[in-house]
Amino acid sequence: MLISQGALDIASDTLTEADFWMAKHGNLFKRMTGMYGQGQHVDTVTVATNDTRDWIVHLADSCPTASGVRQYIDIIVSMSKRRKLLRAARQIEDLANTIEDAEEAATQADIALATATGGAMNDAPQVLDELCSVAYKRIEDSAKGVSKCGIHTTITGLDDLIGGLEPGALFVIAARTSVGKSALLVNILQRVCTEARAALFTLEMTKAEILDRMLCAEARVPLAALRTGSITTDQEQELYHAVPEVAKRRLVIDDTTASMGGIERRVRRLAAREPLAIIAVDYLQLVSAGGGIAPGTAEVTEITRRLKLMAKEHQACVVALSQLNRAPKDAAHDREPQLSDLRQSGSIEQDADVVVFLHQADMNNPFKKKAIVAKHRAGPTGKVDLRWEPAYTWFSSYDE
Repeated sequence: MLISQGALDIASDTLTEADFWMAKHGNLFKRMTGMYGQGQHVDTVTVATNDTRDWIVHLADSCPTASGVRQYIDIIVSMSKRRKLLRAARQIEDLANTIEDAEEAATQADIALATATGGAMNDAPQVLDELCSVAYKRIEDSAKGVSKCGIHTTITGLDDLIGGLEPGALFVIAARTSVGKSALLVNILQRVCTEARAALFTLEMTKAEILDRMLCAEARVPLAALRTGSITTDQEQELYHAVPEVAKRRLVIDDTTASMGGIERRVRRLAAREPLAIIAVDYLQLVSAGGGIAPGTAEVTEITRRLKLMAKEHQACVVALSQLNRAPKDAAHDREPQLSDLRQSGSIEQDADVVVFLHQADMNNPFKKKAIVAKHRAGPTGKVDLRWEPAYTWFSSYDE
C-alpha cells in the first residue's frame, strides 16, 4: 500500500485496522486510509513522521511487489479470523463455566461465534451528518418514482397499504383459530421466495403439511384429494409438474425448533451462509422463551422483544403469527378484531411495526375474508378484501 495507490484502493475495501496483529500496523493502516479518503496522496514521504521514517521506509523496501496485494490481503484476513476464533473459543469456555442456564449459555456462545465469523450485526454507530450523506440519493430516487418499499407480497391491496415486507421490521399476522393465518403466511412465502430467501419456523404444521399445501396451490389441485389419495390422473400430472416449480422456492423450513434461543441460533447459522430476507414464526404463543421465564404475558414479552432485535440484527422482515383471545360468548360472532384482542397484547402491540388481522368478514360468503391493518408504524391503516380458495388453501386479491 505504501508503494502502490492501487493496492491501497483494493485493501481499503477489505481490511480494517483490527485485522492487523500488531497495533502499530493497524494504526498505520488507519492513518493511510484516512488520508486516502480525504484525497491525499499516500506514500513513504507523506505518511512518515520524524519518529517513524526509518520504520516506514523499511516496510516499503521489504515488499517485493505490489502485484501480490490480493494474496497478501487473504493471508491477513485468514490470520485475523483465526485469532477471532481463538478468542471466541476462550469466551465460550468461560460461558459454559459461568452461566447456569444451558439454553442461555448456548445462545451467548452462538453470538460469540457469529461475531467471530462475521455473522452478527456489527455496524458502528453513526452521527447524523454521516447518515445524511446518503439522504440526497434517497430524495433523488423518490422524486424519480423509485420505491424504497420492502418485498411485495403480490397481494395488491395489502401491498398498497403496508408497502411490502420491510427489512428490520416485525410484522404480525393475527387471527382466531381456523381463520387461515398459517395459510396466508405460506401463501406469502410461496409468492416471494422465487427471489427472496426465507426461513420458516413452524410449530403448528409439519414440513410435509406445508409442502402439500404449496404443491396443491401451485398445481391447482384440491388439498383434500391429495391427502385422501383420491387424485385423478390429470391431477397427478399437474402435481408432478408442480414439484420442480415449488423446488425453486428459496425457503428453509424448520419444524423442530421450539425455543427462542434455538430459533436465534438457527437463523445466525443460515444467515452466515447467505442473508435471509424473511424470517417467519408460526406461531408466537407456541414458542418457549427459555431462561426460566414462566409461560404467559412475560414470556410473550420476551419473545417479541427478541424477534424485533433479530429483525434489526439481520436486516430481515420477521413475520410472526399470533392467536387472538377468544371472543366473549355474548359478543357478536362477526365483530372485527382489535389490538386489545391480541393474546398477551401489550408487548405484541408495542414491538410490532405492522399488525394485520385476518377476519371472516361475511359469514354468508366463505370465499371472502378481510385483512385489517390495525397498526402500521410507517404508514396508513385500513382494510383489504381477500379472496379465499379453501380447496387450494390460497389467498389472493378479491378483485383478481
